[in-house]
Amino acid sequence: MRSHLPLRSLTVLCALLIAPLAHAHEGHGVASHFAAGFLHPLSGVDHLLAMVLVGMWCWAKPRLGWIAPLLFMTGLILGAGLGLSGGLASKNLELFIALTLIVLGGMVGVMPLFKDHLWWRVGLVSIMGFGAVHGYMHGVELQSSLDLQGLAGMVCASACLHASGWWAGKRLILRHARLRAWTAMASMGTGGWLLAGLLASGGTP
Repeated sequence: MRSHLPLRSLTVLCALLIAPLAHAHEGHGVASHFAAGFLHPLSGVDHLLAMVLVGMWCWAKPRLGWIAPLLFMTGLILGAGLGLSGGLASKNLELFIALTLIVLGGMVGVMPLFKDHLWWRVGLVSIMGFGAVHGYMHGVELQSSLDLQGLAGMVCASACLHASGWWAGKRLILRHARLRAWTAMASMGTGGWLLAGLLASGGTP
């Protein structure tokens, strides 16, 4: 029946929420070509969750939701450009990236709040800032090769993750309030876990 949660949809969402790494950015390596760049955002829980959550958040304002991933991608590209141009890795940025999962999870959890135009604008500005931070770290990691093909692959993968989040938001989040709450708690818990790990290690990646 349509009222029941589709098993296939739940399986896809679970796959999106589980990543193989225990720490942010650990083991990413340098994307030296398009395929490696494409896999780059998929190999870490921080980037994967952030981009999927942005796609889900699009449904806060369905008719204008496309603006959110567009701004995140804009911030991502600008941040990556700065990172590629000689940016330095920062311990504080690693901590901030973990915080983005907590904030984005909270934003998904209280999506109805963002129907208000003022809050929606605040959300968009935040999302663009989050994209810039994630992009900057990507750019620093790509810096040694200055490989634009790798950067293009990373951008394509990011767009796919946004699309996956958009689909999950439409099929699941809008229809099941409890699932939205669970998704928010899972993201906030993951962000807190990464943050605690970074703090315990002195803020090192």
